[in-house]
Amino acid sequence: MDLDRSDEIAIAYVKLFSSEEGTSEYEECFWAFDALEELTRLAPALFVDQIDRILVLDAGDDLIGYLGAGPLEDFLALHGDTHGHQVFAKIRQDVNWRRMARTVWRSTISDSVWQELQRLCN
Repeated sequence: MDLDRSDEIAIAYVKLFSSEEGTSEYEECFWAFDALEELTRLAPALFVDQIDRILVLDAGDDLIGYLGAGPLEDFLALHGDTHGHQVFAKIRQDVNWRRMARTVWRSTISDSVWQELQRLCN
């Protein structure tokens, strides 16, 4: 079975997160951090699917918190006004997305996006 790039990113991202910094596994998987960061900045339409693929592999509290206070927060700050509806739909439908959304920090997220996020998380 051939893995597509999104699956490769998800697998490596979960391995990275579960590896101790400085180990060979951590170093070998660090490319997935960069790939998710680039996708978050440059391919907002693919963001929700990529996070879903990661959550299928690991929906533990630590990774959920990390994804919320990292990639999701960045996504909402960069693209919340134009693509936030995709994330808001997931938050309404999926408990893991709700858990993740509750870990987002305000940062530079616009007022309207922040208010909607707060409404959905309460």
